Amino acid sequence: MFSLNFLDTEQEDLARRFTQPLQSENGTLGGSPYSTGETGAPLFTEAFAHLECRVLDKMEAGDHSDYLGQVVAAGLERPANILTDLDTTMDYGG
Repeated sequence: MFSLNFLDTEQEDLARRFTQPLQSENGTLGGSPYSTGETGAPLFTEAFAHLECRVLDKMEAGDHSDYLGQVVAAGLERPANILTDLDTTMDYGG
């Protein structure tokens, strides 16, 4: 199981925090509060929407793995414009 947590265009600083290894402490990960969803996957309180997925397949892609998931639960907390890498100065090096 895994989750996708969607941030809005005003949350680039929060997104940057998740580019580093983070520690889980007192119901937070890197200071961001979360709960567990129907699947047990983490759902971040600050996210405006989320998807919970069941892993269907794993594909090796160079130095990392890509996972194919089936959506089994979803939630929308509020309408928002989604933050994408095109909205940031972050550079994905993978």
